[in-house]
Amino acid sequence: MIRCFNVRKTYPRGQVALDDVSLEIERGELAFLTGSSGAGKSTLLKLIYREELPSDGQIIVNGRNVATLPLSKVPYLRRSIGIVFQNFRLIARKTVLENVCYLPRILGASMKEQRDLAEQALADVGLADRSDAFPLELSGGEQQRVALARALISKPELLIADEPTGNLDAELSREIVELLVKAQGQGTTVLVATHDLQTIERHGGHVLRLEKGRLVEDTQVAAPGAVADEARE
Repeated sequence: MIRCFNVRKTYPRGQVALDDVSLEIERGELAFLTGSSGAGKSTLLKLIYREELPSDGQIIVNGRNVATLPLSKVPYLRRSIGIVFQNFRLIARKTVLENVCYLPRILGASMKEQRDLAEQALADVGLADRSDAFPLELSGGEQQRVALARALISKPELLIADEPTGNLDAELSREIVELLVKAQGQGTTVLVATHDLQTIERHGGHVLRLEKGRLVEDTQVAAPGAVADEARE
């Protein structure tokens, strides 16, 4: 699903955000991108969904080299990617339903199709009764659920979450991560940038750790249940 070959990202004045990063994330995996603040996590995610371009190297997403993708094709790439941000990025003057309807609307779905898809997406994240509320009327956890519903409404092949629990308490964080794991269980490739090591230990998955722009760890961590099963065998 995602392959990076010798990726380097350098900003003006010589700041190196990523340095010779090569990695591969298989289709259907749950992958965690971790590392300290400033390690390059957000930069790598931006390169994957083509908000920025690498200075060197190649990034292949679902068979397409995003670095050489014409600008006219970028919207088509992003239609196959759901993105969840730490700060939610909801439109305050729009209702929850209107926020979630955004992608079906720009794809030309009818009003009924938009509403049906949005209501189902909200039901999937436990917010079926909040469709007429406005974002500022919701708790932080509810706002992040709306953002997740918006990202999942089109059944994306890839879901990217950039520190999705950074503004939430421990209980709400667990709820959001459970929804991400549920999406992965339904076949979506899920890539989560996080500094929360407890989340990784709780769920297991493909762990990629960056430090100072370099990939210093690329391992598979077994979920606790899987470890227990192996021990019994």
